[in-house]
Amino acid sequence: MRLWQKVFLTTLALVTLAVNLISFIILQNNHRSLLNLAKENASQAYSSIVSDIKQTLASTKSDRAVHLLVQNQVMALLPELVDSLQTEVAKIQVDPLDGKFYSVSQMKEEEKSFETVFISEESNSYIQTSSFIFIEGQPYRLSVQYDISQVVASINSDITYVQYAGSIMSIIVAGVLLFVIQLLMKRLKNINVVTTAIAEGGYHKRLAISGHDELAELAENMNRMASQIEKNIGQLEDVAENRKVFIANMTHEIKTPLTSIVGFADILKIKPEITEDERREYASIIGVEANRLKVLSTRLMELISINNVPLQLERVRIDNIIHDVMKSLSPIFELRQLTLRGNFKPLELMMDKALFTSLLYNILDNAIKASESGESININVKEQESHAIITIEDHGVGIPEAQVRHVTEAFYMMDVSRTKKEGGAGIGLSLSKAIVEAHHGKIHINSREGLGTCVALVFPIAHKKGDAE
Repeated sequence: MRLWQKVFLTTLALVTLAVNLISFIILQNNHRSLLNLAKENASQAYSSIVSDIKQTLASTKSDRAVHLLVQNQVMALLPELVDSLQTEVAKIQVDPLDGKFYSVSQMKEEEKSFETVFISEESNSYIQTSSFIFIEGQPYRLSVQYDISQVVASINSDITYVQYAGSIMSIIVAGVLLFVIQLLMKRLKNINVVTTAIAEGGYHKRLAISGHDELAELAENMNRMASQIEKNIGQLEDVAENRKVFIANMTHEIKTPLTSIVGFADILKIKPEITEDERREYASIIGVEANRLKVLSTRLMELISINNVPLQLERVRIDNIIHDVMKSLSPIFELRQLTLRGNFKPLELMMDKALFTSLLYNILDNAIKASESGESININVKEQESHAIITIEDHGVGIPEAQVRHVTEAFYMMDVSRTKKEGGAGIGLSLSKAIVEAHHGKIHINSREGLGTCVALVFPIAHKKGDAE
């Protein structure tokens, strides 16, 4: 049984029960009042008949000028007297009691009892009142049947009317209830249709929200849930796609140097005659490719471990780290005939010194590879709104606008031949981004092809200090 059927049948049963119960209580009170009134009328009629009988007998004795009527005379008068007192609603019967009694105490209990009973005969109903009366010193039982057929007919008519009215009211209530339930169920049905579509993969589906009731709240919550599911699914798909690309690129990057190493190793092993120059050339190629594998594995380990290993944070001045990095890279700058310029404000950051040093090495390494002899690379550190901004700018080949947003993806290489020639593997900026985010910072890359690239690193300052002495 469906929900709307359960709600409909349960509500209809409760409403019908309530209507019938209220009607029954009202009818009971009304019928009790009618019967009590009829009983009072019967009692009054009984008292009136007793009074009329006594007055008639008194008039008869006065007319006959006697003080007492004997029983035969009374029995002769009673039939005519009863006929004269009977009406359409009151039937009278007077019967003498056996034996002679001169006081009530001599009578049996059942003979002196006063009884009021209800009698139903076919289509007629009566209230019968019975008791004894003394007539000329002799006890008689007087029974008066008071007709209450009209009262009973009225009661039956009320019952029939209530039954019909209750049935009609139940039908009306059922119709209204069915309409309301169907109206409510239509909204639930729409919710069910949309949630089914979402469950089958239609995460873009949304429910129409109308009103301010519980169903509207449910629809709003379902929409919020669907949005979150769609967002999470999108993120999972992106992660899955990125992992797929990452693994494919990693496999390709590892396969290429391994192929070279195995190939030239086989040449050294198989070639029967090999000159010293050839041996040196082949060994040099094997060394370069092995070194590239070493760099690649190191970078991969750093990239994987950043989010899994707690940072060893300490308060460090940025200018000190930059001076150390510049000192380490000075031979490369001299070899490439590049100029390194800097303007550093002595700001302090909470950093993992080893990772932060790796971050600066990676970005400067990319700047060096992108620059030609005679060009310059600039490093600046400034403070802005409680943040330290480190900019590293070169004037090299630059990055095409369409590729800027991809350069922080693992293994992405803008110019594959140039990158491999420089010994790169496309992980440097991806690793840099991971390090920046691990330090709660942001990285911004602005570049124009042929004009150079500017990388801006933004970090919250640990402690503000004045200018260096």
